[in-house]
Amino acid sequence: MIAPPRIEQAWFEMAAIRRRRLPDAVWIPLRVSEYVEKAGEYGYEGFKEEFFGLAAIATLFDKREEIDKLGWSELGLGHNQGSYASKDWYKPADIY
Repeated sequence: MIAPPRIEQAWFEMAAIRRRRLPDAVWIPLRVSEYVEKAGEYGYEGFKEEFFGLAAIATLFDKREEIDKLGWSELGLGHNQGSYASKDWYKPADIY
């Protein structure tokens, strides 16, 4: 059996991600979905894939306790956030 390729310690330390200063940014991303690296073919030796996903929510401070109860399943990429309208009701895209 061939040993898998060695992953450098720097990858585990995530220095580039930890250096991001989102609070100081002009725009704070509320949702990010990107593949940082893809190499090889899925199911074959040498395949490597690194994914970065981030989901956040901007809210009023007095709703913080309610929002703190939310998890990845309510905010993550599987959650389809958007507008919704029916005959009697309308929800804008920016309202969770």
